[in-house]
Amino acid sequence: MMTRIGWLWLATMLMVFGPGRAEAQVRYPGAPYGYQITNGRIGPGYGLNTRAYAAARSGGTVTDYQSLINAITSLPGWNGPAAPSRPVRPHPTLARNQLLGEDGKVLWPTAAPDDPARRAVEAAVRVVVQENQKYGHATVRHVVDARNKLVAYAGHALPSVKTHNAADANGLERFIVELQKTLATMVVNY
Repeated sequence: MMTRIGWLWLATMLMVFGPGRAEAQVRYPGAPYGYQITNGRIGPGYGLNTRAYAAARSGGTVTDYQSLINAITSLPGWNGPAAPSRPVRPHPTLARNQLLGEDGKVLWPTAAPDDPARRAVEAAVRVVVQENQKYGHATVRHVVDARNKLVAYAGHALPSVKTHNAADANGLERFIVELQKTLATMVVNY
């Protein structure tokens, strides 16, 4: 019993290949259609594709990928990573002893205002320096904490210093940036 799809398939085969081929495909479903594994030849089931296969094997189709290969390999970095594997971190330009004492005391410029935020920075920096002296490096958590407190201090100290003297504010800002870089060099795996 043929379904509707079966009848549509049979009608399509009759229109495309004519009655001889379609009947052969329907009458002999077990015939060796397609590529025959035992002898390496193309079976009769390919029909029109036999000619296309023969044309392809005889050199009728030429695929030249050389222009594509040239276009890809001419791009910079086509065969490797585009960026360095480790991020480039800025190194401090001032020596550590110009910013910090041996015990972790911050050597502030004279223009730096003294307030509770400054004392919080000094305490956090002292912890980082003590860890660095004890273990050869500081933990990321303590370095981030010290840098965050330093940024908070800079956020309210720099505007007040700048209202009095712009040159002192520039010097304090440079000091804070260099202290941030110095703290970053003390972290694990810098």
